[in-house]
Amino acid sequence: MSPQARDDREGRFAGFLTGLAARENRAALAALRRGLSADRSASASMYPYVAGWITDKDTDWNEECFYLVAALFGRHPKGDTAGGDFGWSCRELQEETGGESFERRFVALLASDPAGVGVHLRHAMSLVASKNIAVDWSQLLRDLEQWGHPQRFIQRKWAQSFWKQTENGKQAENPTPDNNEEAEVIPQQ
Repeated sequence: MSPQARDDREGRFAGFLTGLAARENRAALAALRRGLSADRSASASMYPYVAGWITDKDTDWNEECFYLVAALFGRHPKGDTAGGDFGWSCRELQEETGGESFERRFVALLASDPAGVGVHLRHAMSLVASKNIAVDWSQLLRDLEQWGHPQRFIQRKWAQSFWKQTENGKQAENPTPDNNEEAEVIPQQ
């Protein structure tokens, strides 16, 4: 079973979004993209695609995560079967572009709190989309739901994926993140 097709709600939601793209439902994707607007009323067009996935047990933050991921998907409907986290996708972007400016943006993303993560993700996703780099949408949703955890284990996991080193000190070609362990950030010299 691919990471996008996991049998949890986040995986089914990612599968639903992927299905919209596979059926080339341009109206749905446009409605989802409108959620990226600063105008909160624009997100009303997302309701038919997202509201049914929200339960009474969801916190406001969980609900916001579903809407944010759906809007980002509308911008870049490319899924990944490799199962890497968003740090892995950003690493792919860094390898494509080679610039230090994205690394600074990525550090700002990792430093952001739940209130600001959406702004930083929108910018990063624009760059990821410009290079057609895939994203594991179900993993992104799971990670965002845990973004505000005081131990910041998601941020550390993304950092590990981005700056992954091999035993000989070089960056790994294809990192294989373990989604069940907390990541340790290794300072770069």
